[in-house]
Amino acid sequence: MKIEKFTNDDFAKAAPLAAGAWGDFYADERQWFIDAVAEYILRYNYSNPSLALKAVGDDGVIHGGAVCQLP
Repeated sequence: MKIEKFTNDDFAKAAPLAAGAWGDFYADERQWFIDAVAEYILRYNYSNPSLALKAVGDDGVIHGGAVCQLP
C-alpha cells in the first residue's frame, strides 16, 4: 500500500468508500442518493489538493483517504 495525492479523477472511485462510512446517516434513502451525497461530501471538503491523500493498494484500488478542508 502507498500514499498518493488525491486527484479529481479519484472522486468516482472514492465515493463508494465514503458512502460506506456515512451511508448509515441516510439508511432510509435510495442508494443513488447515498452515493450522490457521499461524492458531494468528498468534493465539498476537497479545498486544498496538497492536503488530500489516498491510500492505494498494490492492486491500484483506493482503500482509504483523507480530504481536508481549510477555513
